[in-house]
Amino acid sequence: MFGAETWKSTCTYSTFLANKAPVCCVSLSTFYNPAITPCRKCSCGCREADQTAVSCIRQSLPLSQSDFVNSLDIVQCTDHMCPIRVHWHVKNNYMDHWRVKLTVSNYNYKRNYSDWNVVVQHPGFSQKATTYSFNSSVLPFVGFADEVAMFWGIKYVNEELLNAGNDEVGSVSTEILLEKDLKTFTYRNGWGFPRKLYFNGEECEMPLPDTFPMLPNASSSNPQPTNCLILFLFLIYLTLSPAAS
Repeated sequence: MFGAETWKSTCTYSTFLANKAPVCCVSLSTFYNPAITPCRKCSCGCREADQTAVSCIRQSLPLSQSDFVNSLDIVQCTDHMCPIRVHWHVKNNYMDHWRVKLTVSNYNYKRNYSDWNVVVQHPGFSQKATTYSFNSSVLPFVGFADEVAMFWGIKYVNEELLNAGNDEVGSVSTEILLEKDLKTFTYRNGWGFPRKLYFNGEECEMPLPDTFPMLPNASSSNPQPTNCLILFLFLIYLTLSPAAS
């Protein structure tokens, strides 16, 4: 008589097995630097005729005239070739708060993304955050080095991320107001940007850190306007004082 047998199974989800290439990318911008960091070129594939090539149509070409009209996925021709782009913009700086605008854009001509979600890994979410146009929740961050927040659309308002049209890209956006931890808060070295970002559970391609918009050079040789005014008034004082004559 044989003894009872037991089985143990483990379910693992892999983005590499689910998709041959990433499905989203991240671009960055700030109020303190006019440069915009775009998604990395070929983040989700390239337009060249190779194994990672992605079918796309130009924005000016009507969808009905496309050779891919019967395909499930048709993306707009871009440098990144991703159906989804997430843009993180550091918008304002206040005494004890800072503000971010988060925009999700759909470059897929054929697919709406219903019940979508965006997960952002950033140490700033250790402080109170107020989101204005999306639902949001701070998640347990077991296994993550930084705090993690999830964002998703408000029902009947922006829960469905509509497909791109011939004239424009479908998009939804929200502003996020975050309190500052004055001991750790800084804009230096790209601190204000996400460490990782996910769309519908898929990790998005981040730009390389050396391409992030950086703070202006603090060691500029140009004196500040206030210092110039003080120096000017001091010179006038020396000129008019009795000792100078």
